[in-house]
Amino acid sequence: MMLIVEMLLLGALLVSGFLWLRQKDKKQYRIGASLAIFTVVFAIILMACDIWQAILALCVAVLLCLAYLVRRTPLSNWPLRITGLFFAMLFALAVLPLYLFPIPSLPKPTGSWHVGTQEFEMVDTSRDGAMYDDPQTPRRLFVRVWYPTDAASGKRRPYLTKREADVTIVSVGNHFGVGSQYGLGNYVYKPLRHIKAHAFENAEVSQTDDMFPTLIFSHGYLSWVGQNTALMELLASHGYIIYSVSHPYDGADIPFADGSVIKTQITERVGYTDNMVGFLTGETHEDRLAFFDSFKTDFDQYRIRKSVEPWGEDVAFLTNTLAQNRTPDSMRAVAAKTDMSKFGMIGMSFGGSNVAYECHKDVRCKAAVNLDGEEFVWELYDTDIRMPFLMIHGDWWKYGFWIVPKTPDFHINDYAYERWETTGERDDVYRIRVKGLQHLGFMDFPITLRMPLRDKAYGSQNGKKALAAVNETVLAFLDKHVKGDPTNFPADVLSQHPALDLHDPRGVSRWWRARDSENGE
Repeated sequence: MMLIVEMLLLGALLVSGFLWLRQKDKKQYRIGASLAIFTVVFAIILMACDIWQAILALCVAVLLCLAYLVRRTPLSNWPLRITGLFFAMLFALAVLPLYLFPIPSLPKPTGSWHVGTQEFEMVDTSRDGAMYDDPQTPRRLFVRVWYPTDAASGKRRPYLTKREADVTIVSVGNHFGVGSQYGLGNYVYKPLRHIKAHAFENAEVSQTDDMFPTLIFSHGYLSWVGQNTALMELLASHGYIIYSVSHPYDGADIPFADGSVIKTQITERVGYTDNMVGFLTGETHEDRLAFFDSFKTDFDQYRIRKSVEPWGEDVAFLTNTLAQNRTPDSMRAVAAKTDMSKFGMIGMSFGGSNVAYECHKDVRCKAAVNLDGEEFVWELYDTDIRMPFLMIHGDWWKYGFWIVPKTPDFHINDYAYERWETTGERDDVYRIRVKGLQHLGFMDFPITLRMPLRDKAYGSQNGKKALAAVNETVLAFLDKHVKGDPTNFPADVLSQHPALDLHDPRGVSRWWRARDSENGE
């Protein structure tokens, strides 16, 4: 849906062009010329407000101004027809970026609570010199929290503040997504600051006598705490408190309240070794097993593997801070409603791999969700994960996954979270594929781009349907395994969302048992 200002811009441009073609007197000329000038000025203002999609409308409006300046007498039929066709083509071009790159509304949360949000900072004094910090500098973290509130009062938070648009989202655009894929520059996501989220800033936490189940969210590599705002607001409206923690140096640039910024530090690049290629492209389980140990050894040299321990410690520090009620004073009211007896974790991409292991280690954690993250913690391979676990994959059948062949009956993560001998037999480990969804489609981004461009960046799946399918699946899983509600998961969400497909990983256990049988074990 277009913003009112965008419709006003295009309306002024259209009327100005129509009057230029149809003008019969000086009055129409003056009105048309004035509208052309207005469109130029208005487009410049929109671009100054980070709505870069107005750039082609600005160009067309400038041409119209020149046309009004040059034209003083009526045109004959043939030039009129030619210029009319030319203007129609230019107007269509002006509409194109506004159509392809909409500034959407976030899905409205469906729960019975309104949603509040706050932010705070933490310093882990037990960790000096983590990642790229100076040896005497403790680890500094930024956290955003969403929670239930009783009233829709106060100021709704923008999806991005002006500073987040200038710092954080520019950093995101530098590293991945539409900006890098289509060469559109790091400014491509900045218009998202004009989206109004549904959460109210610094709203009072709900005064119900009940405490609320608690979740920690770990964002993706090179990303930021607000990447899944629609999911966070949905969960909060259904009675959860969600803490999204930053991961400095590996996430997007983080602006802090004192004006300082921790910037992304991804400088080391490692290509695929022969052992990695052998494992990832193996056609059979035996082919992959032959390279498995050497794959892990070589992959340990990757920059991303250096992040496993710090990210896990970030989540563990936040978990312990909440459990010991050591949050800042500004957060005490929300923290007092935080129920750590009903506690789970969610993560996307590398964050998904992170929370799978952290939840596995922490007996307080009831369940975890991995949104399309390859598992980078080797301890979870050929291992029964301790708790209920939801793995939601993108459509690797269609888009592939790294250099792994597009094999419908196998995903690399099939080797993780269950013993190979019994893979696919647990009724509390779920593996679901979302048809037509790419990796970055697990963020809020699918609703910010239309086809045909969306297919390459986020997948062909309709953006709103993709968000609904993923977010409602996560909610239903957590309701069952964190809240303890008697839900019919996953049958209900599978029937409600045709985009979802239950993945069967039992090819791993069939192979392993046959292998043992052949070896006489």
